[in-house]
Amino acid sequence: MRIIRRYLSLEIMVPFLLTLTVLIFVLLLGNLYKMAEMVIAKGVRIVDMLNLILSMVPYLLTMAIPMAFFFSLMVGLGRMGSDGEITAMKALGISPRDFLPPVMLMAVACTCIVLMLEVWLVPQGMKKIKTITLDILRNKTVLALRPHALSLEIKGLGIYVDNIDQKTGLVEGIVIFDQREPERQYTVTAHEGLIVPDREGGSLFFLLRQGTIHGFEPGRDSYQLTDFKEYKINLDLATLLGQRRKKKPRNRSLTFGELRQRIKMLEKQGKNAGKVRNSLYKRISMSFSCLVFALIGIPLALEPARTSGRFRGFVFALLLLLAYYVLSSFGQAVGESGGPLQLPALWLANVVFAALGGFLFWKKQREIELTGVKKINLLIRRLAAFMRLG
Repeated sequence: MRIIRRYLSLEIMVPFLLTLTVLIFVLLLGNLYKMAEMVIAKGVRIVDMLNLILSMVPYLLTMAIPMAFFFSLMVGLGRMGSDGEITAMKALGISPRDFLPPVMLMAVACTCIVLMLEVWLVPQGMKKIKTITLDILRNKTVLALRPHALSLEIKGLGIYVDNIDQKTGLVEGIVIFDQREPERQYTVTAHEGLIVPDREGGSLFFLLRQGTIHGFEPGRDSYQLTDFKEYKINLDLATLLGQRRKKKPRNRSLTFGELRQRIKMLEKQGKNAGKVRNSLYKRISMSFSCLVFALIGIPLALEPARTSGRFRGFVFALLLLLAYYVLSSFGQAVGESGGPLQLPALWLANVVFAALGGFLFWKKQREIELTGVKKINLLIRRLAAFMRLG
């Protein structure tokens, strides 16, 4: 029995590693073009881009590991079924229950890895992404400034400086034309300034010292003059990145402890903590998806089929993953408002698929024909024949 369990583990592990690699590459592919543009057009260092990619990997793994596990389970066991190995094992007295230990062991290992990523590595990676991005934008802004030249790098801001230290970022003799608000425009002069990243707030601002603000409203006879010792001008990160302005959720960069603290703080202030609690519950529920996929995948993969086991397993996995994530998205949308239904809604996909998997496994253990699966197999066989003819 040990030999068979090792064989089963190997049949699942090999496609798991291959699928995981492909999924990570596909998930990264959407960002690689933007990163390449930043390296070529914006002069960002390749080292910084590699650090950004490495920091993104933990978050991508939380999505890729459950999908890769399910694909590998369906494809691996499906291949064994189409080659007659499952029938041979059944003749030797091996029941579907005997497939559970090696598959569930891998599912538990994947669940633990995803939980570890969600608890520790993903928040750290998100914080590192924010830090690297701020450093890149700071260096980009500093390099864009030239002595005795007007810089229009930041939309709505015209910046003129007398002198700048490229290493420290210290700027002297500053004149800033702020036209970001059409109804009111400002001209700010300052003796010196410094571009400073706010790592906690995730923003970048121009810290000015010893200067004057000249404010006026176009079309109106209104003028204001204000002296200051210290003044901050927030810089638009979306503009610096060449993207449209959009509000990004910050909960992914928070650990479980920080999320609980934020929930308590919002509740004390009488505010709705539904979105923050949603993020906390979602991380836990999605981590257990591997166990659910193992329970529903075994009876489906062991169902005999005439068509290619790998092709059938791929189609089954694709359809079920789509259904799972649609149901999960519905639960998350319901849970956004909070209330007593929030926790059940976020676990809805896991509960439904676990119940369906348990029912199918019960029928498979008793050798009751899965009529619904048989019809789907027929459709997949016709699809495979159509693709061969095409």
